[in-house]
Parts: sequence; C-alpha cells; structure tokens
Amino acid sequence: LCGRLLSFQNAGGGFSWLKGGPSSPVVTAAVLEYLAVLDRKGLSTDVPELKTAAERAVRYLDRCCFSPDRLAGWAGGISLQQYLYIRSMYGDLPLEEKLSRK
Repeated sequence: LCGRLLSFQNAGGGFSWLKGGPSSPVVTAAVLEYLAVLDRKGLSTDVPELKTAAERAVRYLDRCCFSPDRLAGWAGGISLQQYLYIRSMYGDLPLEEKLSRK
C-alpha cells in the first residue's frame, strides 16, 4: 500500500489524483494529513520512505502557497487556513530560506 501511495508522488514533491497526473495541492494536503496521523500513531516508523515523501510534499505545499501565481481554492488550490493546518503538523521542518524572506 505504501509503495502504491508513493507512486502517486511527482518529482516536485506533490501528489496527484492519478498516477502520472499533475500534482494537486488538495491531494498533497490530504496525503500529508494521513501521513501525520500514521506518524503520531507510530505506524510509519517501519517505512522510512514515508518520512522522505512527507518532507518533499511539505516543500511542495510551501512552494505552492508562497508562489506569486498560487491557485485560489476554487481553482484547485488550498486556502491559507488549510495550509497552516497541514503545516502545523510538520513544525519540525523549517521554511526554505528563499521562501521565508518573501
């Protein structure tokens, strides 16, 4: 199951609705929420690839939310509230330097 989930992650870190499809902030946020729950319950420790995938996905969401051409919620993006909710689950991952200066 983990291998199948990871196969939906694109090179940029985002997850897509369909394998090989474009990354979606909505799907990525949902996957990150579930990965955080697994981590809190201690169920992800046997699959180190999940931690790497989560880190890449958080970086993708950071880029999406701080991009000047970010998508509005009605156009497939996520709201600031949704971003902050997901990002709060990964507080140990700092913002990249170039993003934190914007």
